[in-house]
Amino acid sequence: MDEQLKNKLRRFAEGAEMGAVRSILKWKYKKEGKSVPSDVQLDQQSREAASLAKEVITKTGKTVWHDLKEVYGERGAGNAGVKEDARKKGDMGKKGGEV
Repeated sequence: MDEQLKNKLRRFAEGAEMGAVRSILKWKYKKEGKSVPSDVQLDQQSREAASLAKEVITKTGKTVWHDLKEVYGERGAGNAGVKEDARKKGDMGKKGGEV
């Protein structure tokens, strides 16, 4: 992908991110019964919030992804074994454990 296209995509993504953060901030102010700040203040707050979010994602993203894969991988393997054991015993779908 050429650099010009990458830059356009990056600007588009940043614009979408800022719009989303801005909308969330406006919603929060309205929900709390506060007046919405001026556009300049709202833009500044949106930039700060987006920057903090990027920092958190950068620092924790890989660790969180690794942990999620580990947890769901273990649960998936564990659940499959439980279901298989129940089928072997013939307990699936019976009330009160009747065989």
